[in-house]
Amino acid sequence: MQATDTGSASSRGRRNNKEKSMSQIDSTKAQLDTHEAICAERYSQITDRFANIEIRFDRIETDIKEIKDSTQEHFDEIKRLISNQQNEKFKTIIVTAGSIVVGLLSLLGYIVVHIK
Repeated sequence: MQATDTGSASSRGRRNNKEKSMSQIDSTKAQLDTHEAICAERYSQITDRFANIEIRFDRIETDIKEIKDSTQEHFDEIKRLISNQQNEKFKTIIVTAGSIVVGLLSLLGYIVVHIK
């Protein structure tokens, strides 16, 4: 009878080991499922953050382009004003030089006429 008791005790031990290993497997599976769910949530948040960063970079890029275009327009305006100013100076110099030449010719003519 002891052989049967021993056999039944060992089969109970095997059942307990199976139950323990099954509960460990279930526990590990539950932990793994939890881990997967947490990682999926983290991945989703990271993806959302990257999308927000991409939107911000697009806005910054647009702002920089607008600033660049505006600055270029202002530089072009400054160049135009300088060019116009130089043209005005040139015109003033020509008019002044012409007036001086006409004045000198008039003086020469006056001297020639009155030297007799």
